Amino acid sequence: EPLPPLNYAKGAKTIKVNASKNEEAEHLAKLEEEVEALRSKLAEHAAGNADTSRYQSQIEEMERFRRQTWEDKERDSQKHEEQRKALEKEAQKIAERANEEQRRRLKLLEDSGDLEQTVQELRSLDGGDEFNCWSSQIAAILRAEQRVSAECRAVALCKDAAMHDIDAWCERQSSEQSDSGAGGRMLLQQAERKVSSMLRELDALSKQETELEAAVALLLPQVRRAAKLTRGRNDDTENAKNQTEEYCHILSLAVRQLDTHRCSIWGKICEEHKALGDFSEKLDGLLGCCRDLGADIQKLDAETKEELGKAISSGSVALGAEVCGAAASPLGLASEELPDARIKASSNAEAASCVRLFGGVERVNSTFGGWVPSGKSKEYLQIDLPESLWISGLALQGRQPVSGDYKQSRPLFEKVLSASEPIPPERLFRRPPVRLVHDVFITVHGKCKELQGEVFTPAQMDYEQLSKLDRQSKVHFFELLLSRTTEALSMAGWLEKIRPLTLSASDILAGKNTGETNRLIQLLCYLALRKKMGQKSATGLLNLADQWVKKFKVDWSEDGKSWTSSDAEFTGCEDAEQVRYQSLWALHPSKPVRFLRIKPVEWHEEPGLRLEVFGFASRDLKGSGSQRLHVIRRRSLLLQRCLGLASNAEDERWRKAQKAEEEKSLQALAEKSHVEQQLHDAMKELKKMRKAGHAFEKKVAESDAEKLRLQVELERAETQVKAFEAKFEVSTEGASDAKKLLAAMEEKMREMQSSTEDLQQQIGVLTDERDCARATEEELFDLLNDKEEEIMNTNQGYVNLTEQLHEEREEFEEKLDERDQIHETLNHRNQELLDETMRLRKELSDLRKRPTSAVRPASAMRPASAAKSDRLKDALPAILLGGAPMMKPSS
Repeated sequence: EPLPPLNYAKGAKTIKVNASKNEEAEHLAKLEEEVEALRSKLAEHAAGNADTSRYQSQIEEMERFRRQTWEDKERDSQKHEEQRKALEKEAQKIAERANEEQRRRLKLLEDSGDLEQTVQELRSLDGGDEFNCWSSQIAAILRAEQRVSAECRAVALCKDAAMHDIDAWCERQSSEQSDSGAGGRMLLQQAERKVSSMLRELDALSKQETELEAAVALLLPQVRRAAKLTRGRNDDTENAKNQTEEYCHILSLAVRQLDTHRCSIWGKICEEHKALGDFSEKLDGLLGCCRDLGADIQKLDAETKEELGKAISSGSVALGAEVCGAAASPLGLASEELPDARIKASSNAEAASCVRLFGGVERVNSTFGGWVPSGKSKEYLQIDLPESLWISGLALQGRQPVSGDYKQSRPLFEKVLSASEPIPPERLFRRPPVRLVHDVFITVHGKCKELQGEVFTPAQMDYEQLSKLDRQSKVHFFELLLSRTTEALSMAGWLEKIRPLTLSASDILAGKNTGETNRLIQLLCYLALRKKMGQKSATGLLNLADQWVKKFKVDWSEDGKSWTSSDAEFTGCEDAEQVRYQSLWALHPSKPVRFLRIKPVEWHEEPGLRLEVFGFASRDLKGSGSQRLHVIRRRSLLLQRCLGLASNAEDERWRKAQKAEEEKSLQALAEKSHVEQQLHDAMKELKKMRKAGHAFEKKVAESDAEKLRLQVELERAETQVKAFEAKFEVSTEGASDAKKLLAAMEEKMREMQSSTEDLQQQIGVLTDERDCARATEEELFDLLNDKEEEIMNTNQGYVNLTEQLHEEREEFEEKLDERDQIHETLNHRNQELLDETMRLRKELSDLRKRPTSAVRPASAMRPASAAKSDRLKDALPAILLGGAPMMKPSS
């Protein structure tokens, strides 16, 4: 419902009526009728000389009662006047209490500082339904704030874990026991992975902060525009003025709370950014360790010094999402604080004021639904700022020439009318009456001759005559108007570009579907403007299709003469209704600017747009550059590069150690081969000595045989015995020496074999240690990856098991229900069978008790009763056994 009827309804609620039946007037009418009847009777009796004194006394009594009634009326009037004054005083007291309650409620809202509660209070007022969308926007801001806080904590966790590994590696490098083992390389690889995770979380955090910045930025101009719009109302009644004043107080409070909440949000985010710390010391320590490892750090060292030098350079300005979100505010396009003179366009300058986001405050600024140039190349929209400011972003919206909004219909109709013609009040366009639609038709068709085709009758052209026609004639007129409008749109080439009208003649007559009725009025106005403005503008302002800019560029200037162009193309809207916020601080020049140009690059249909500019002055900059998220990300990238350089140097050092170990192993193998060769030569020498020993033993055996022979011949050669004995003693001494030498050689051979076995065991131990170290390193890497995958699989498995558990539980409950139903059915069937059994038993007992004499005479009934008895006897055992009786078809 529109606002005036709601205001009237609210005022009507305060009226208290004590209705009572006017019994006095009814009583007087009855008395008058009775007096007339009595007078007629008196006249009749007077003609017959009857006694009329009794009636005369009644008449006098009635006259006295009538006179007494008018006196009572005067007393009642005085009493009613006193009651009215008392009611006025009571109403004044109620109004004072309501004002006091309102002030108390506003004070509570201001003390609580809860923006959601303030918006809820706005929605509770009469006509507060238009603020329903604010609640969802505030909820989206709070959710985005929570996501940003969670991402900040995730980045801090990744950063702390990476710093712990880096500190451990640097401490390992600085210790005297530093080596090139797998531990150092594992620490570096872990640190690299954690820094990569930190960069991913930083990207996610940057995205979340951009969404938060956009959510806050899109709500700010709406609240300020609503506050400015409410302050500009001109209400007629005292009740409406009080309601408007209440709206102004609550909206002003909402503006203050939103600004406070915005500063609080970004101040908290800045504090969370501080927890991420500074990487300068870590970078210096890593570069020193890389230098000790022999890595080439000259280029990286220069970049690091340049990055760290930016933070300590004097006079440098560090923009970022934090400072822009906390300091930036709308510059007054939507709330019309920025005058029209500061908005300039390359073409269609008369529509430049329509570029204000949401159509601005004044209705004239929503005439064409947005600004659109007449050409399509080298077109721009220029904003002249009141002072040099930092531009943080733009809120962009498409153009809707035919929106159906009643706020756009009146200024469009004003464009069609001449300056001397009166303009209908705005309240009529909220729910367009039949007279208004007819006036628009007369203006368009009577003056501009845009609706060609079938001629309208004089009765249809004159509203006084049209209003006297029947409903069917009016329906015929408006159906003719809709068909002629459709034909005119088709001739103008607009029918394919706009959404078809879903309006009927009955809707116009009944005042329904007001949005489509306003669209009809706007289309008629554009048909008139097409002829009034000429065909030259048909490709610009008179293109009725929804339009929006998909991509655009931004130019900056300090004096309006020399412009700084940016090659970057910013993303625009996706439809005409969407409001898209685009951040500009990343590509902002190093100084504040006063002039801003928006140049469309890619668009839909026409480069039509509405916008709001966000910015702030240099005095609003707070915080140091090290708190900026993009600075933290740049330093994280440098940290990642340093870790990569250290990892490469550590790998090179490990490869050199592996090469030295392999050379040592080869040397050990060469020594082993040399020892084996010496052992082989010793074995050969031992074999030769064994052969010499065998030959010597053979000679000893021959000597023994010779000795026996000499002993036999002792008697015959006594003279030669002594010589032989001397020779034998010499030979015996030589044999003992040879045996001693042989024992020494065998002992030496055993020592050589034990030495060889020791060397082989040492070589095997070294080889096993090397293989174990390599296997342990690979197992640790695989175990780490397996653990990470196992954790993910465990989490997923837990979720799957939970879902399966719920499904099994639901299925189990269904089975239980089904079992209970079956059990109940079986119990019911069992009860029926038991009842049937009892009935059959009773019948059987009755049959048995009957005397046989009664059965025999009835020979005619014997077959049927006998057959029934037989069937009962056959059925009874089956029933007693739990089965169903097998009955014949005849039964």
